[in-house]
Amino acid sequence: MHPDAAPAAPADAVIVEPRRLPTVLLTSMTLRFGTIALNAVTGIVTARALHPAGRGELAAMILWPMLFAGLTTMGLPSALVYYLRREPERAAAFIGWALVLCTAASIAGTAVGWFIVPPWLGHHAPEVIRAAQLCLLTTLLCSLTLAGRAVWEARGWFTWSSVSQVITPLMVVIGLAVLIWRGALTPVTAAAVYVLAGLPSLLWILTSIVLTCRPSLAGDWPLRQRLAHYGVRSYGVDLCGILAIYLDQALVVGLLSSASMGIYAVALSLSRVIGAIHASVAMIVFPRAVGLAPEAMVTAVARSARMGTLASTATGLVVMAAGPMLLPWLYGASYAAAVVLLPILLAEAVMAGLAQVLLQGFLAAGRPGVATLVLGGSLACSIPLFLVLVPAFGVAGAAFALLGGSSLRVLFIILAYRRMLGLTPPRVWISGADFMDLARYRAAVLGSATRLRAAGEAD
Repeated sequence: MHPDAAPAAPADAVIVEPRRLPTVLLTSMTLRFGTIALNAVTGIVTARALHPAGRGELAAMILWPMLFAGLTTMGLPSALVYYLRREPERAAAFIGWALVLCTAASIAGTAVGWFIVPPWLGHHAPEVIRAAQLCLLTTLLCSLTLAGRAVWEARGWFTWSSVSQVITPLMVVIGLAVLIWRGALTPVTAAAVYVLAGLPSLLWILTSIVLTCRPSLAGDWPLRQRLAHYGVRSYGVDLCGILAIYLDQALVVGLLSSASMGIYAVALSLSRVIGAIHASVAMIVFPRAVGLAPEAMVTAVARSARMGTLASTATGLVVMAAGPMLLPWLYGASYAAAVVLLPILLAEAVMAGLAQVLLQGFLAAGRPGVATLVLGGSLACSIPLFLVLVPAFGVAGAAFALLGGSSLRVLFIILAYRRMLGLTPPRVWISGADFMDLARYRAAVLGSATRLRAAGEAD
């Protein structure tokens, strides 16, 4: 057995029971779609008010906090989930040290980013570059939020985690409404709203963790060493995952005009609608798969990946059919060029979501190093695609490069299950039995919805 291979889950660990899974998943997906709806509102407001060039400047400013937060978490969110599930009796020490390490890494990353951002945004106006640097100062806020959500999800509080993600875009909507009311909406003021909107959610997360988990800096050196060891090995997963999400935007920001970035950002945001499905599945499958036998783990991950892919593909087809009408109507005629990008980015969203769920198997097996290797290899292969296709074909090249990178990621992951773990690769192709499973799961979800509605009426 690998040194960090997961044993059976402790008896007192918080576990989502199978009969509750449809309810948990339904609640999570409903809240995530609520988050997407609020993000769509903010995207429409800023796109119409700022026009493509202003929307591109906004994207250039608000990109960096989440990017550097992902780059500087040092794998600590995954380490927290892993060890809180394995050793819940030592939760206070694990959480306390994770927050300290996360804070230190975030501050160091912000300092580095302060000097990286200006040359990369060199073709933007000086006020945009300065605002981007100021936005970067909220990296710590994003990093602590990621760590806090990991604590909640490790303890089975998936609904709380999803609600916290709704609060942030809700604050953005309120902030933008105030700016519009006062006639003060500009790319810079909108950026300030975006990067500060997560503060109420972070305060709620930290307060609940302090009250329920009572973090401390107790614990011997081996405890901190194990936390850091798993974190460093899974850091590559976070690093490559965050680059897979934001690399395309960072390259487009640096290589193309603000107007092109604005068009790309609008098409990308609409295509991300279907990402909520796989994200909800991945959030639940990792904690549940920890402690399963290897074959059972692969079966559970593969089935979850197929169900998520079926649902996201169906949703993507609806979005693609409505896209030519929705994009100009919602965002304005100046964004009509984004219609061409939408099918490419929707296909990429399905592939990226499939990869996200399949990766949970490596983390659940205590092999984050394998996940890092797989993600790093696929990312290294995708970077040349961006460097060649973006200058040659503009935003369309960026969309195709993104799709190519996600497809390579899925291929590398499937190969790694056999080559690196010695397990039969998860089945990702869809069969007739999967449609029957989806129908049964749909019935379970509808039953959960009926119970939730009945419980609400009873209250």
